[in-house]
Amino acid sequence: MTVDWMRLTDNSVPVSGGLVLPPIGDTGWLLLTLLLLYLRLRHLRVSWRPAIAVCATLMLVAAALLVFDRYDLTLFVLPLFTVMLCVYGLALLLPPVAAWTLTRLGAKPSATALQALMLIYLAAFAIKAGGMMHPQFQVLDQTLRAHQVQELVADPAAFWAKYQQISTADTSGAASSSGLTLLGQWHIQVPIPYSPIAYYLFAPFGLFWHSSVADTDKLIIASDTSLAALVGTIAFALYALAKRGLGSGRAGVIAAAITLFAPVSYLRFSDGDWTYMWGGWLAAVYIMAAVCLADKAGRRLPFAILSLLAGLTLASHTAIALFAAAFVPLAALIVLLMRRGR
Repeated sequence: MTVDWMRLTDNSVPVSGGLVLPPIGDTGWLLLTLLLLYLRLRHLRVSWRPAIAVCATLMLVAAALLVFDRYDLTLFVLPLFTVMLCVYGLALLLPPVAAWTLTRLGAKPSATALQALMLIYLAAFAIKAGGMMHPQFQVLDQTLRAHQVQELVADPAAFWAKYQQISTADTSGAASSSGLTLLGQWHIQVPIPYSPIAYYLFAPFGLFWHSSVADTDKLIIASDTSLAALVGTIAFALYALAKRGLGSGRAGVIAAAITLFAPVSYLRFSDGDWTYMWGGWLAAVYIMAAVCLADKAGRRLPFAILSLLAGLTLASHTAIALFAAAFVPLAALIVLLMRRGR
């Protein structure tokens, strides 16, 4: 970063003259954020007393940060408002979609269960998306993956060819002189293509932001926010899985809370591995669909959905196809034993 010019202005309030108020703009963004939070809680049928208590608590936290850590908070005010705006939009749009989808899967949620799932989902989204949007959150892997998306948009053919020319490493795992990406963990001596399918998910963002450093930062923010919103829907998948597989919606709510708030769930975001987050979400949805649609697998639409999810799962990473050779015979044996039991 290069500083071209700097302007110093005299502060008319002495240092010992009392509390220095934050800028009016930052204060306004904070108040709007708290207002959106209150409206979101009320929309989710949370009574006004707990809603006001939550907003008042966060207001006190913001006041404490203004005193002890003002720099970090003022940098984060506008991204925080952006996250809360996304939360408010999701609170309006997602409940009817989630209720309709769960009902079609045979796991119709009660009003209380849907409210709990939405609160879990939105809280997890706000924490994880907000953390990734903080100006001090910088992950090198995310920048590298954003550049891959920009390469995909710039030259799709060359991008695809690059990922199909994957070779293997020697026994020491060292790179060869060909300059290709190497996969030598298993000491396989045949070329293995690499699946770049996760990058195609963010290609629409690359169409808007594809050139400058500022474009890369915006692409990362858009990708991180959409991934946090997508991964959070695992809560609904786990609810459907528990409701259909175990007959307990409460178990699904508990599983959703544990999965989205367990410490290990934050590693995916802090590491910035988009492909890992996409693969984890796809695996959960695939298992949920297999359980919920098992009795309808002979029909065209359920069969098409299961086939599409299976294809995406196999294409999400090259190693999955290698492990499928061991998985398919085992799955066939399980199905055979289940039929004999019947």
